[in-house]
Amino acid sequence: MDRAAAEALGDVGPGQQGWLRQYRNGLTERLRGQLEVDGADARSREDDRYRQRQGEVSQLIERSTLDRLNREIQQLDAKRRQGQLFDETGLLAEIEQSMEAKQEEIRRRQQHYADIREQLQQERIRILERLLPARFSLAGDAQVFPVAVEIRLPGAR
Repeated sequence: MDRAAAEALGDVGPGQQGWLRQYRNGLTERLRGQLEVDGADARSREDDRYRQRQGEVSQLIERSTLDRLNREIQQLDAKRRQGQLFDETGLLAEIEQSMEAKQEEIRRRQQHYADIREQLQQERIRILERLLPARFSLAGDAQVFPVAVEIRLPGAR
């Protein structure tokens, strides 16, 4: 009976191999198509996230520290102009020094925020151009293996 099974399987083998090859090719194309769609969606989501982060950094720059420091500089400048007539204790020199320190702080923070923006841009490029394409690509073809083969033999009479 084993020989009969081997003979029957030998007849089915070439046809089955062709069908498996055809099925594998179709599956590979469907997988690549789906990965392309999913990759485009992921790329769009990541791009939106990085644009949002860059917007948050810009808002941080505008709102918090720079406005406050500029107001303090204006206040110090107003004090300096008021104290020009009576500068007995060197108050004008202190005000001038404080203004310069605050202006330097503004320059330092602006550079820091520019560095953060540059870092975000580099990370965005890394994610969108290297990581996501690798994540949503298919290495080679899909592999299809028959799980079982049913062999029907005529019963003994």
